[in-house]
Amino acid sequence: MLAVKLVAYKKYEEADDLVKKARENDPDNPHVIRHSGNYLLNQNRLDEAIVVFKRGLRRRDQLPSFNYQLALCYKQKKIAEQRRGPFSNTEEEGKWRRCCISHLEEAVEMKPSFVRALAELALLYAEEGDLSRAEETFKHCLEKLPELKEKRVCLIIHQYYGDFHHYHTKNEAQAIAHYKEGLLIPLKKYEWRQCAKKLKQIADRRLAKNRGDGEALALLGQVARAEGDRKRAAEFYEKALNCDKDNEEYLSALCELRLELQGSSSD
Repeated sequence: MLAVKLVAYKKYEEADDLVKKARENDPDNPHVIRHSGNYLLNQNRLDEAIVVFKRGLRRRDQLPSFNYQLALCYKQKKIAEQRRGPFSNTEEEGKWRRCCISHLEEAVEMKPSFVRALAELALLYAEEGDLSRAEETFKHCLEKLPELKEKRVCLIIHQYYGDFHHYHTKNEAQAIAHYKEGLLIPLKKYEWRQCAKKLKQIADRRLAKNRGDGEALALLGQVARAEGDRKRAAEFYEKALNCDKDNEEYLSALCELRLELQGSSSD
């Protein structure tokens, strides 16, 4: 943990020394494995991180966690290959994806309640073209939502399921529904920003085809409101109402925003 703090202050050499000493002094300690492996993963030193987490697999007490961390390492390798664009090697990309799937399947087999790993696995099944298996796995995630205490995991599920429908099933209505659910979770994390970004992209694309698309304008209003820009949100809802004058949802949102703006201006 100290190494992570040192990186935050850009003290990279000190952080490296700490991690190196910890691994030399107590290489089989699960805490050392987890923290040093995560440190290397966050530094994008993937091959080193893989070596560390594979050492963790020798232990029998934290296998789901170490399998999950290994899957994240291979996921980063897959993403790096994808980012090479026209120069990417599809066989290499597929190899890393299958490594991800293998470790995630082991993780959830040993710990069926590992919902975050299930969500990762579901999206990878979709990338492999197995949409029915992906859908089934996502359904397991959604069933567990009411009992989840970690809001970020809930956010991840909605963002991933939105991506599943957006990119794989081409079901825009379902994609929008889950991106909106993610937007309602007040955690300004990467996944939250992705939900906002995708909603904006969908709305902008629809408005490029039809400037009078009230639902698209309302989507932009909802995103602006979630981002804290109430004035801009009110403007979008006004435009949405001009396109759909009897829409109670838009009217209610606009009234709430005007009251909030009035209250803030009188403070």
